[in-house]
Formats: sequence, structure tokens, C-alpha cells
Amino acid sequence: MTVTSDPTILPAVADRADTVATDLRRRATGDGPPSARDLVDLAAEMAALTVTLLEAALPSVDDDVPGTGEAFERAAELGDDARRHLVTAFHLLAGVHGIVAARPQTT
Repeated sequence: MTVTSDPTILPAVADRADTVATDLRRRATGDGPPSARDLVDLAAEMAALTVTLLEAALPSVDDDVPGTGEAFERAAELGDDARRHLVTAFHLLAGVHGIVAARPQTT
């Protein structure tokens, strides 16, 4: 995990969050339901934003209350794990759809 103590990261995170929120609103008001890929991409991006915020909080949290930094570090690691699992789940889902599409109908 990379620990970032730079407070200037917050505007970049806010911009990324705005982009995700705009994309989510666009998909929510679209003609049809969003694809699984779109939703997984949005979830993975939100997980990445969570990790970035936790990493930014880590240095000051540990200074204010010694020992709590470990809990925040673990939370950031779990957030990153969640993001990776979402991407893996999508890849598995895409693989299954590809296999089903390639198989001839047997009815």
C-alpha cells in the first residue's frame, strides 16, 4: 500500500468522484439498464476512491491517536482487495458470457 500524506490529493479525488457520480447519473437515466460491466467499473472506481481517501487520512490519524493507523491501513488494504475482486468477478462473468455465446443451442 502506498501512503500519501499530500493534502493536495483531495481536489483530484473530488474530481474523480464527480466523474463517477456523473457517469452513474447518466447510466441511471439512460434508455435501458446499465450493463454489468458498467456497474462493476463504477464500483471498482468507488473502491479506488475509498482507498485513496483512507491512505490520505492515515498519516494524520496515526499522529492524533497512535495505534489507529494500523486499522486504517488494514481498511485501505481491504478496500483495494475489494476493487481487485470486483474486476476479477467481471472478468469471470465476461468469460461465462463468451462461452455461452460461443456454444450452439442444444434444444
